[in-house]
Amino acid sequence: MFLCRVAAGLQEKTLSSIFEVSLSTVSRIILTWTSYLYQVPGSLPLWMTREQVQATMPDKFKLYCPQILQLLQPEDRVMADKGFQIEKMLSQVGATLIIPPLKTLNQFSTEDT
Repeated sequence: MFLCRVAAGLQEKTLSSIFEVSLSTVSRIILTWTSYLYQVPGSLPLWMTREQVQATMPDKFKLYCPQILQLLQPEDRVMADKGFQIEKMLSQVGATLIIPPLKTLNQFSTEDT
């Protein structure tokens, strides 16, 4: 029922008809699962420690996402495609942008270069 609500976006009234239960029962089940999934997986660490990251990735590779700026330290290197305009943002934390060579010469249009 919870997955039908979240994945399919079905309204609680529709779920009560489908599962032949009262509207209050649907609300209680949805609220219970929402609370459970917030508390249990929500308490798990979202990020690996810096040591785990360093131990499990290649030396010249850093995965980019907006929250990683908080984990970066001076002299860190971040790999991103040519289209990412993040060099200034990385320089503010002392990190360096690494752009790998393109697979083919004609990947980007002249406007993208």
